[in-house]
Amino acid sequence: MAKDSSKTMAVRLGDKKYYVCSIEEALKKKSGTRVCVKGRVKGKVIIEVRRAGWPFSWGSRHIEKDHYHVTKFYLENLQVIYEGIALLKDKDEVKVYGKVETEADLGRVYRVLYADRIELDDVIYSVG
Repeated sequence: MAKDSSKTMAVRLGDKKYYVCSIEEALKKKSGTRVCVKGRVKGKVIIEVRRAGWPFSWGSRHIEKDHYHVTKFYLENLQVIYEGIALLKDKDEVKVYGKVETEADLGRVYRVLYADRIELDDVIYSVG
């Protein structure tokens, strides 16, 4: 772990720098800031299968169904979205590395953490 000039702890994963902070501090960070937060999963974890369309495959001359998975859960009042499958349950203690973003839905504006990596005691989920 290294310290930057503002005395905030930061960690590096690959070529990305994440500021270690609490969930409350993460909610105050500006959009695009990468943070590392710890907390317990609150409530049910949702794993969605999303369709990305029906692209035409020129090579095989048939239509293939393209899809991907999204895992959504809450750490206290911070929603975490992970583009992949993360097998979590209520009250799991996790460390999440990701980017804070602002989202809007039905006239409501809220903060979301798009996760790059989720760590448990014995498992690490990471976007490649």
